[in-house]
Amino acid sequence: MPAGMRVTLITFGTHGDVRPMVALAEGLARAGHTPVLVADPEFAPLVAGRGIEFAPLAGDIRATTARSDMEALFTRGHNPAELSRMMARLAIEHSESWASQFLAAARGSSGVIASGLGFFIGLSIAQKLGIPAIAAGLQPVSPTSRFPPPLIP
Repeated sequence: MPAGMRVTLITFGTHGDVRPMVALAEGLARAGHTPVLVADPEFAPLVAGRGIEFAPLAGDIRATTARSDMEALFTRGHNPAELSRMMARLAIEHSESWASQFLAAARGSSGVIASGLGFFIGLSIAQKLGIPAIAAGLQPVSPTSRFPPPLIP
């Protein structure tokens, strides 16, 4: 990767989703690049002072996971199918605003790194801008020779 590239990273989720992307962005900054992290607004303080630009996404992951239906899902037992449906509803609810916010943040970037719920929008925006995109899989979501897909019952 040539030095001095602007790279936009997108993720949406809790600390477990965002902190690894912050670490990756810090590494990019140390290597002489300009990272831009697009994530839930609550993570702006985490990024401040680290040499990383920050662009907030619409939505509030804490409010979403605190909803009674989502909280019940986590406390009464993990139902992968129901979790997938809830995450899909969240993505559908915010996809238009996420797309416009991410498009604005990614303009002028040399590439996109996307994870979590930001993955599909990140890939679409990169394609629209004609820049490369990389999927940063923080958790296994596809079957491997070692185990079945974790999100499909």
